[in-house]
Amino acid sequence: MSNSNITKKAIATAFKGLMETKPFNKISITDITDGCGLNRQSFYYHYNDKYDLINWIFENDILIPVTNDFSIEKWEEKLLEILYMLEKNEKFYTNALKYANTEFRAYILSVMTDKYTYVVKEMQINANKKIAAEDEMFISSFFAYGTAGVFSDWIMGGMKEKPEKLVVRLSNLAKECEKLCVEHYFGKLN
Repeated sequence: MSNSNITKKAIATAFKGLMETKPFNKISITDITDGCGLNRQSFYYHYNDKYDLINWIFENDILIPVTNDFSIEKWEEKLLEILYMLEKNEKFYTNALKYANTEFRAYILSVMTDKYTYVVKEMQINANKKIAAEDEMFISSFFAYGTAGVFSDWIMGGMKEKPEKLVVRLSNLAKECEKLCVEHYFGKLN
């Protein structure tokens, strides 16, 4: 592992520890750097601000490990893995959403839109038909907003519903929506 990654992980670990006991808006860069024995300059060398750090943590702790092989066949399994990871780090993600809501949601939406765009492309390949780029983006955005909104509400609601049940509910809805999308955009398939 490179020195840069070691430093980034040290900063992230210190920040995550602080987020367990302190609200996001009360954590200073100095708190973070003191927690990992680095200086402020090191923090700003690797991150623009705390929001950038939250996004890096989400990306490296959840998205990269879980969504590398995101596909139509595996999307339910992958969403369940994401929910398990969020649940495992409940205090961190609740704190992140509570205080960094707009930035964090925007980041989640961006990432989920990318993943669903891949799924929509797979649908086109499976249907052996092509749809307009704006329709592809619309479908991807629709599912991304829905998933990100459900995940955010689940986190802020205390993660009371079991991840398995939430994924089943999302899956049932997505399958019905998929049928409508295929019929609308691709026509009736055999």
